[in-house]
Amino acid sequence: MDDQRRLIIIKEIQSWKENKLLPPQYCDFLLALYSEGDNEKLVAATIESSNEVQISLLQVFVLASNLFVIPLAIAFLYLTNLSVGKQILVLVIFLFLSIGYYIVTIKQLSVKKIYPLIILLMNIYVISILLVTQWVQVPFLTYSVAIVQLLCWMILGVRMRYRSLIYLALFTLFLSLVAIWI
Repeated sequence: MDDQRRLIIIKEIQSWKENKLLPPQYCDFLLALYSEGDNEKLVAATIESSNEVQISLLQVFVLASNLFVIPLAIAFLYLTNLSVGKQILVLVIFLFLSIGYYIVTIKQLSVKKIYPLIILLMNIYVISILLVTQWVQVPFLTYSVAIVQLLCWMILGVRMRYRSLIYLALFTLFLSLVAIWI
């Protein structure tokens, strides 16, 4: 039997042992049998299995649907002829939906906290800008809301030690300032 197949079988037996699908004595016997008493193969299989990232369908669905909150909100806002009050209500519902996605992602999915946090902050940013532009329609207030939010992102990034959040805030701040002057 070639080494690749043997390592696959060893990894499978180790997962059986971890998930208690077989008694530990049987797993130890099978591991000794397939590794031929060679501990290096066991260690190599253990290292390979610990480096693999397991992504479930639920994780993909939650993260992807959270990314589509903003395009749906923008499409709903500009493609429907609802009153301003109803549009604000729908945007607030989208905002609560985004917060719910963040809570579900943090509590139940094994994803780094920075990814759902960035998605939530982007959703809050876009929805608040849409709300201010639709409701108040004062450009200075829109710019102020954008700059204050991005400064909050930078403070949050410094406090939580997320460099990517700081860089994203600086980049978005730069884009916002360019958009103001154009």
